[in-house]
Amino acid sequence: ATGDEPFEHVARMLGEAGWANSDGTPLTSREARNAVADTYVALIRVGALTRYRPGSVPDQPTPDGPAFALAALRTWP
Repeated sequence: ATGDEPFEHVARMLGEAGWANSDGTPLTSREARNAVADTYVALIRVGALTRYRPGSVPDQPTPDGPAFALAALRTWP
């Protein structure tokens, strides 16, 4: 659900995209966090994403977040 720990959602999305462990089991939220850690930190550092704090709302894009994402996608090789 929407209020779940954010990396549970990431694990589900990666699974839907075909990602799995070598034995075929779905990724856990910890494995998903490890897979996206560098991107997650970069988005926080550039101010495109707010940091999740337990007991608060899941990560949210900042007002500049969508503009950053659009610029990144437009310049993707």
